[in-house]
Amino acid sequence: MFLVGLTGGIASGKSTVTSILREAGCAVIDADVISRQVVQVGSKGWRQVRDQFGEDILCPDGSIDRTKLGEIIFSDSTKRRQLNAITHPLIRWEMLWQTMRNLFAGYRYTIIDAPLLIETRGPISALLGDIIIVYCTPEQQLERLQVRNSLTIEQARNRITSQMPLEEKKSMATNNLCLIDNSGSYDDTRSQVLKLKEYLDSKRTTEVIRAAVAIIVGSLFILLIF
Repeated sequence: MFLVGLTGGIASGKSTVTSILREAGCAVIDADVISRQVVQVGSKGWRQVRDQFGEDILCPDGSIDRTKLGEIIFSDSTKRRQLNAITHPLIRWEMLWQTMRNLFAGYRYTIIDAPLLIETRGPISALLGDIIIVYCTPEQQLERLQVRNSLTIEQARNRITSQMPLEEKKSMATNNLCLIDNSGSYDDTRSQVLKLKEYLDSKRTTEVIRAAVAIIVGSLFILLIF
């Protein structure tokens, strides 16, 4: 098994792409879903975030109010780094276990959907065989983010500018098949994703074996870190 990274700008359409990949039978690990799991009420991550940012960011039921927390971290890079220092190690740990489960389940590759895959450059990034970039036009990105998160233009721009520019990320894609243009119709995006899957499925067995060994060795390295 080998690892494939999938990323892009916020609100560029990564969820649409991963949904198509899952429907096609691919194993996908969603870092955003894991980021919510590691801060569930009562967890180690939840306690650390509460202690760092105060109880004002909590909802009445004790869960973290992601809107309030977002307003803090997307307007202050220091606060954002503090949150990342708490959550990223916990997220990487869960990603590691899910990757190992997929390996033993017989998947030839696992796709890791992580918004900050390139920015953080964590230990898992060094194990990636391919990098997929999902993108759309800047105008679409801004509009989609405003609608999706009920944000003002200023709030949406703050979140977009907190990440690496999309044009810069696009240059990180492994090849043209790993560049998914999500600015058109759903059918157009789906067609691109299925061609991408054909490319991943066609990778040579020798590459798969070499990548599997790299994952096992890298996993042991990460375990030692923690």
